[in-house]
Amino acid sequence: LALALLDCLGDPDPALRDGVAYEGLATWLRADALAPGTRQALLERLLARVASAAPDADGFQAPFAALVLSEVARTDRIAPWLTPAQRAVLVETAADYLERVRDYRGYRDGEGWRHGVAHGADLLMQLALNPALDKAQLDRLLAAAARQVAPSTHAYVHGESERLVRPVVFVLRRGLHDEAEWTA
Repeated sequence: LALALLDCLGDPDPALRDGVAYEGLATWLRADALAPGTRQALLERLLARVASAAPDADGFQAPFAALVLSEVARTDRIAPWLTPAQRAVLVETAADYLERVRDYRGYRDGEGWRHGVAHGADLLMQLALNPALDKAQLDRLLAAAARQVAPSTHAYVHGESERLVRPVVFVLRRGLHDEAEWTA
């Protein structure tokens, strides 16, 4: 059922997409109620959806895949299960996704949330909190967040800026960067 819900992440119906698919998957992941094989399959399928360049006129698929992927990343932070190679792919895919977001639609009545930047930032936050990431991986997350800080074609009005700063704050708290690096 968890894997079948992935197809609902791109559904234009917010009740199905947000209320059933996302909430169900997030609840199961936070309760550690999914078998390791299911979690692994979720990781693989969500990575493919986040990395996909396939057209998505409705604009829901990738942002909601990124949001659920943040919950998968959280499970690895709480009880590590990813290999270092898988974690590296996750970091690169997450950073690349956030850098590529150009659909800045947030909330629209009748459609619900898209929120690509905020959902990408949520994924970066879960990764930034993971003590298994090294400094180079954290630098990659910082670079991705920096690319979305002030897009030339959009002003954030749906809390994106607050969500973009969260991974930055958690990288800062890791204490791996000195004052000169932060100044630069």
